Amino acid sequence: MSPSLITILVTLQFALCLVIAILALYRFKTRDLKIRIIGLMFIIKCLPALLLITLNTNSVISTTYLLIDFIFTTILYATAFEKQHNELFTVYSFIVTSVALLSVYSDLYFFKDPLLEVVCSGLPYVYSILYFHRLYTAIPKEPLESQFMFWINSGVFIYNGGTIFLVITTSLFTSTFEIKYTTNHLNYFIIIIECIVILIGVSIAGKNKN
Repeated sequence: MSPSLITILVTLQFALCLVIAILALYRFKTRDLKIRIIGLMFIIKCLPALLLITLNTNSVISTTYLLIDFIFTTILYATAFEKQHNELFTVYSFIVTSVALLSVYSDLYFFKDPLLEVVCSGLPYVYSILYFHRLYTAIPKEPLESQFMFWINSGVFIYNGGTIFLVITTSLFTSTFEIKYTTNHLNYFIIIIECIVILIGVSIAGKNKN
């Protein structure tokens, strides 16, 4: 029996996450702090993909993944912004952590998906827009496309913007199975695009020995 499209996409996602983690963590002590954070983040991103390949995941695992991914993304941008917007990072991180914990331990529908996905994707999307502004208004020492954070930020922008769009679309068509099935596939395509874009950034960082 040939593997399903979902299985192929998840396997590709796992492979890309693993490659990013290996490249980012190679010579760990000499790497830029932001690249180390990316490496640790993508090791964690490998876990849900692996579980989807081998086991059936549950909502607790999914919620834990969303929370850990959000926390690492917040740490990444707190480092990239060099202590700017600290109030934004702190307040929203507290809100997201609280909502995530309530979604695990509460039976209230308000704290279940898709709200959690929107909350966990909303601020990283704002992070990426703010960082694009920082990149374009700063006096560049080198072209944007040769800066590894341009590519990493682009990956974050694509993934979180796409996630918000798909969650809203799915919510509007909850009674249509075909729409939900299609958006589920599109979600994996968005993750794969994110991984490819971030892989470019990690490769540039390695080349520049950041």
